[in-house]
Amino acid sequence: MLHSLVRVPAMEHSNLLYAASVAVAYLTASGQPVKVTAAEAGDLVDHVDHGQLDVRQAAAVLRGWTHA
Repeated sequence: MLHSLVRVPAMEHSNLLYAASVAVAYLTASGQPVKVTAAEAGDLVDHVDHGQLDVRQAAAVLRGWTHA
């Protein structure tokens, strides 16, 4: 979902922040405690936005944010 929200411009100026927020909220609601800094979240969405990470790579980063 994060990858799609970043890459598909549904909201002209808020996609990146929204994508990171939704990803953290979804993981938390799914019972996966999340530990991430704003800088780490920003780096992830920037890398996805610039095509440097595909959906599998983004998922791997998100898994690294969870501490179950």
